[in-house]
Amino acid sequence: MSVDEEYLQTFLRTFSHDASSALRAASGFSKLLAEQYGDNLDEKALHWLSLIGDESEKAQKQLMSLSQYSRLYHVEDLAQHCDFAVICEAAKKEAAVQQALTQFPSVAFEITKLPAIMGNAKAWQQYFTEIFVNAIRYTSPNHAPVLCRVFIEKSDSDVLLVVEDNGVGLTDVDISKAMAPYRSLYVDDQTDEYILSRQGMGLLIAKRIVEVHDGVFSVSKRLDGMSGLRVAASLPMSALCSV
Repeated sequence: MSVDEEYLQTFLRTFSHDASSALRAASGFSKLLAEQYGDNLDEKALHWLSLIGDESEKAQKQLMSLSQYSRLYHVEDLAQHCDFAVICEAAKKEAAVQQALTQFPSVAFEITKLPAIMGNAKAWQQYFTEIFVNAIRYTSPNHAPVLCRVFIEKSDSDVLLVVEDNGVGLTDVDISKAMAPYRSLYVDDQTDEYILSRQGMGLLIAKRIVEVHDGVFSVSKRLDGMSGLRVAASLPMSALCSV
């Protein structure tokens, strides 16, 4: 990393930390005002306070994602023994995944026999957490129960780590939107159509984690033509520890 890049990453981490503090204060004080003085405020004033709180919380999430992304330029310990099966199970228990599942409890996971690779275990757990949350988010309440499968495809030159679901899927245009910074999609309960919203950087964070491990990240429709999404991380065969 060049000196300029290192300075930029340090600046981003510092900015996201300091700005988050100010936003937490704005969110907290807006809620406090509503709780303590709500009886003396009209409906319009309460609505404004609610907007301040909601927008502050959204901005906090965006800054948290920015901070997480900037840290991925300083990932060390890439020679750890990473058991993907164990890491997947740990990711399923992460608070973000569990919270997403409360909205879509019909989403189930199937984790096949996975290998161990050399890499950073904490980064890979974050990878699976981001992918699982996205798989759950891109689900329609009106769709049949969704199965999210994690499996391996191998060739002579690489190991392909695939997370695939049978949900409503995304068009090529929607995939491009979802891969943009601070742009995510969610399914409208009434129309089953995707609506663009301001969210975090889940897929970009996942992409960066794969790149840190000398891999190639891709998001596409399922190759078998069925409804759903396919997220793949192509890793060099040299990263494989054991099967």
